[in-house]
Amino acid sequence: MLSTTIVFFTAGRVISAIRDAASESNNPRKYIISVALGTVEIILIPIYSYTYFINIIKQLSFRLIALATQSHELEIARLCSKLRREFYIAVAENLAPSILLSGGVDTSVIAAVASLLTHLTGFTVAVSNSSPDLQYAKKIAGRFNIEHIVITPSEEEMLQSLEEVIPVIVSFDPMEVHGSVAVYLALLYARQLGFKEAMTGDGGDELFAGYTFYHGLKYDELDKVLKRTWSVMRFSSTQIGKFVGIDVKLPYIDERFKQFAMSIDARLKVKEENGRKWGKWILRKAYEDVIPHDVIWREKLHIGAGTGIENTLPKMAESLIPDDEYLRKRREYLEADGVKVRSKEHLLYYMIFREKIGIPRELDDGTRRCPSCGAALPDELTRFCRVCGEYPIQ
Repeated sequence: MLSTTIVFFTAGRVISAIRDAASESNNPRKYIISVALGTVEIILIPIYSYTYFINIIKQLSFRLIALATQSHELEIARLCSKLRREFYIAVAENLAPSILLSGGVDTSVIAAVASLLTHLTGFTVAVSNSSPDLQYAKKIAGRFNIEHIVITPSEEEMLQSLEEVIPVIVSFDPMEVHGSVAVYLALLYARQLGFKEAMTGDGGDELFAGYTFYHGLKYDELDKVLKRTWSVMRFSSTQIGKFVGIDVKLPYIDERFKQFAMSIDARLKVKEENGRKWGKWILRKAYEDVIPHDVIWREKLHIGAGTGIENTLPKMAESLIPDDEYLRKRREYLEADGVKVRSKEHLLYYMIFREKIGIPRELDDGTRRCPSCGAALPDELTRFCRVCGEYPIQ
């Protein structure tokens, strides 16, 4: 028996290059081939039936496939183990006694790790008991012994928060406003209770391709888009934290962990599981035995949708702004400011923006500008306007 044999399996046929046939075999050209776990070995046995030989080869081909699968699973397990080690360090280096707990994948993973290191208080914003985030946040709080505080803002509190948030984030993009209002309300409440530091899940979606628009991209394109995202990503939570007087910690953006996460193959970030594509696949796999299954495999939901703010603020704008005023101001701002207002909600935010900050085209110099609001764009590759939310920009 030799260990230096090279075996190729193709289309049901076997081509083997064999050095030095075993001297005890009477016919060294007739063999069956056995595959041992982790190595390839040759066992020389006389063959008396061609059909028997073919059946043996088919069986061994299936074993090779199984071994390849086992090898891939082992590599995934090793990567998951390393991810958990690296993220433990990131959380320890950015530990805070409080967390903005949405019950999504990113904050749930932070909560699971941080609860090993400190007694944690979680803040969840929920406009009503039917807000999607609430049930998941409660489950995580119970699982990891987290003191859980639910913030249910009134309409008046949400309207007041717009006056504070929009100047801080320098944006009247509805989606950005929704998420930032939720962050502001949670951080403000935490500060009022005496907390000086809080963790958020910012960066998880960007590093691990969590957003659903990544799912349709081919992997070479996904890799380019992710690298582009990493070069421009910034998070309003840090600015809002400074405004309310609380230091915001972002474990996912810890430099060491960020470099590690960026080195992971994009094919392990967007991947099929049980017949459908998932973003953050490798992050989910790493913690699927730690986080409850319905949480770790929860679909991505923007913070505005999860809190219920996304549905509430547009309805408030509809009731606050009469139709004739909307049409009049829409024309006025298009002609005077070069700003295209898309809805009553958009108008409400722009009126605050205009009063507190100014007209977008007059704020910064720039050779390339958003066609919908005139704001300066950072470069020629930018397709999204952070100021008004226009996308895609051609």
